[in-house]
Amino acid sequence: MNKFVNNFCLLILVFYFVAFVNAQLSSYNIARYVEVEDTKVEIGSIISQNADGSFIKSRKAYDTQVKGVVVANPAIYVKSDDGNERFAVVNTGYAKILANTSNGQIKRGELLRTSATPGVAVRSDKSGFVVGTSLQDYSNKSLKQNNPTI
Repeated sequence: MNKFVNNFCLLILVFYFVAFVNAQLSSYNIARYVEVEDTKVEIGSIISQNADGSFIKSRKAYDTQVKGVVVANPAIYVKSDDGNERFAVVNTGYAKILANTSNGQIKRGELLRTSATPGVAVRSDKSGFVVGTSLQDYSNKSLKQNNPTI
């Protein structure tokens, strides 16, 4: 009986730990810190990779070289301490993203893509590489942070 109780307690402890970890990670992201060659990199900027391996804010529609979105406080990250300024970039999960309505108003559930405006997403209007799904409506003409899933 004592062995059963010990195993049962261990099982409860493992379940609690797994449930706690999953609850913590469900709303946060795992990030990689990268050096971005642009100036004025903001939280929510979409980041792409050049052919030479350097990182920049995405600058073209339906960019296939997107690596992720800059976030402020990732739950888990890989970071280098080489002294250069680096930004936390995630490529899965929920993240606030810079978006505008230059390609039309954004409705909840619509796909977002990269645009010619550096680091900014717009509503997707045809097939192509997208960065996420909008989680809210947005109709303001100015630059704003939106909530797509990436």
